[in-house]
Amino acid sequence: MKKSKVLPYANFNRLRRAKNVLKKLKADSESPLKRTDTLSLLIELDNHRTWIEMHKKEFQLASDEVEAVLHWYRDLYDYSPVGYFTLRKDTTILSTNLTGAAMLGAERSQLINNQFGLFVSEDTRHSFNISINDAFEGRTKALCEVKLLNKYSRPFFAHIEATVSEDGQMCHTAVLDITERKQIEQQLLIKNFALESALNAIAFADLNGFLTYVNAAFLWLWGYDSTKDVLGRHATSFWLDEDEAFSALKQATEAGKYLGELIGLKKDGTTFNAYVSANFVKNKSGSPICLMGAFIDITERKKAEEEIRQLNSSLEKRVIERTAELDAAIERLRESENRYKRLLESVTSYVYAVSIRDGRPIDTVYGPGCLAVTGYTFEEYKSNPLLWHSMIYEKDRDAVTGQLNKVFSGEKVADIEHRIIHKDGSVRWIRNTVVPNISDEGHLVSYDGIITDITEQKNAEEELRVSYAYNRSLIEASLDPIVTIGPDGRITDVNTATETMFGHTRHELIGTDFSDYFTGPDKARAVYLKTFHEGQIHDHQLELKHRDGSVTSVLYNATGYVDREGRIMGVFAAARDITERRRLEREISEIRTGTGAS
Repeated sequence: MKKSKVLPYANFNRLRRAKNVLKKLKADSESPLKRTDTLSLLIELDNHRTWIEMHKKEFQLASDEVEAVLHWYRDLYDYSPVGYFTLRKDTTILSTNLTGAAMLGAERSQLINNQFGLFVSEDTRHSFNISINDAFEGRTKALCEVKLLNKYSRPFFAHIEATVSEDGQMCHTAVLDITERKQIEQQLLIKNFALESALNAIAFADLNGFLTYVNAAFLWLWGYDSTKDVLGRHATSFWLDEDEAFSALKQATEAGKYLGELIGLKKDGTTFNAYVSANFVKNKSGSPICLMGAFIDITERKKAEEEIRQLNSSLEKRVIERTAELDAAIERLRESENRYKRLLESVTSYVYAVSIRDGRPIDTVYGPGCLAVTGYTFEEYKSNPLLWHSMIYEKDRDAVTGQLNKVFSGEKVADIEHRIIHKDGSVRWIRNTVVPNISDEGHLVSYDGIITDITEQKNAEEELRVSYAYNRSLIEASLDPIVTIGPDGRITDVNTATETMFGHTRHELIGTDFSDYFTGPDKARAVYLKTFHEGQIHDHQLELKHRDGSVTSVLYNATGYVDREGRIMGVFAAARDITERRRLEREISEIRTGTGAS
């Protein structure tokens, strides 16, 4: 910045002397100056005026530069990302910048002379007051983190630094919004707690395979007491076959993930079967920064799978037989559906028209299809006006008469289905549709109708009803609970055995989520999802919750049923109560244990 010139010392002295002389003249107007003194004074004043005129422009430039700098500093102050406040000891706000006012959600003028402490939440206000008091008493910088209230938004966290002025009457306070940092800290804390409290063993390793973190479940699974015994070791040293473990680690680093089973080696030398899931942890730019592995002990599961497979060979056979019966029932239903479709396509019908005069029918015209439907020709109807009425099945005549009465009374007419006696003596079902024709004056002048032979449709419906009743009886006859599940995982049907085992009625169960009735909903959900994916499953063990709170161990076998295109429409799932078997297994195990101990 260009520096302005300063007044020479001699000029200031002349000006001062001139002022003193003028004061003296004003104070003692009766004391006349000598002529020489007056001329000298006038010369000095004229010289000073000339000097002022010469430097006036420089003074103006310097003043403009100072004003620009002050304006720049004001903008820097007002629009700083940090809120600045000047506070008294009682936290009364003396001044603030625009950022500070925006933080508190008020105009700057509205904040002046209000207490800053009122914007601090109650749970952090005590800490804030102590910090400010300590600063004023010790003339030291105050540091604290508080929660500030803004009437236009949710509370936010702030870091506050306050420095007391030299006279000790006020403090200059800087407020920085640290809400995002607090949220990140909270998220990291939650993630850390989640890792430490996870039931699965979890470990992190650097890109070379050396462990940098393990959770408590990892130490428990491998039998170590402290992370000091684990951290820094290579990941392959915890497995029975280090070469196989190295291959898994290589696959994880090359492909980005690994899923498989390995045999773990505990601290005491014993082994266990583990399911391993390993993958890269990447930063925001997508670059890998470490490896993460999750481990589940599946030793007991693998033993149980083999025992269950041997103990349930007979159950599997029964399930296959039941599945075959259900498949046959589905096939019959499909065939009935096809028959019904063919019947609809081949159904015959005919139209008729009835003329009305003075409220009475005077003529009826029948379409050519009447012979195929009723066995009578148009000429036969023409020669015998009562023929149609005599053909109506006796028990259905009231319904037909009621339909006609509505036509003549001007009411809305619905289709009716009734029986007629065919000319060959057989009973046929028809659908009778009537459309009245009303004149502009509102009188019935005629009505048209269509007669449709629905005999085959009715027979097909009866077959479907019988088939459904048969299939339903097969399902209800099963002593095992049977459930059908839709693609969305909701129950579509159950048998009586299911109602008994679940403790809920069929009405309560249908439409609810299948997985909600098990102690492990995710495991139950995986069972039917696997069936949709693979077509069938065998011997999946689940823990079923009864309505009264009791738990039953069951084995689930399930198969999918498909539509005409082979797409799975739903799942049939049959359960077997293995509570008694589990009890016998425990007794056998206890007997074996006792025998070995002796």
